[in-house]
Amino acid sequence: MNSTDSPHLADHSTGRRRSCLLGTGDSPVNPAISPASRRCHRSPAFSYVEALISVVILGLGVVTGMHLYGTYARGMVIDSETLVGRQLAADLMAEILTKDFEDQAYAPGNFGRGGSETSRRDFNDVDDYDTWSENPPADLDGNPLAAGVYDGYQRDVAVWNVDPTDLTTVQSDGSTSAKAIRVTVTRNGKQRARLIAHRTRHCGYD
Repeated sequence: MNSTDSPHLADHSTGRRRSCLLGTGDSPVNPAISPASRRCHRSPAFSYVEALISVVILGLGVVTGMHLYGTYARGMVIDSETLVGRQLAADLMAEILTKDFEDQAYAPGNFGRGGSETSRRDFNDVDDYDTWSENPPADLDGNPLAAGVYDGYQRDVAVWNVDPTDLTTVQSDGSTSAKAIRVTVTRNGKQRARLIAHRTRHCGYD
């Protein structure tokens, strides 16, 4: 009889295949099936778990990376807006500091804009700028600076008298020979720059 015709061998072969597929490891024909045969049905299960863990780790990495990139991008935007804000504040402060301490057309101690000083081009002393606000930033004639470039930016000015011996002490308007000037620049309501300078009266009348 040929070996291929032996029912015992056929059962043995079938048993091995069934054991491998069912994962019992207990073939009725040959109980001593190798451990590798008994484990063969488990390999795909381990692969699925490993794949799932890899997907979870990859997902966490992507989320963390996106968060870090978002933080970096926001920081770059803020830095850029701060640089623009400082330039706008410095330009306006330089303009203000070229003006007189107070309006020489009025008695000493006057404060604020006169009746004819309705536009920035008419301002001739530092306190004329008090409460001045513009959005978007403009030139002396009211024309927006680089139309579209400074959209969302706003410049605000505050001026007040201070004690000449202590520039941090606020005094009533027009009462002292020293004034504080503050220029604030915001973009979409968020402060991006602020400058404070002081102007004093020289030789009695500026």
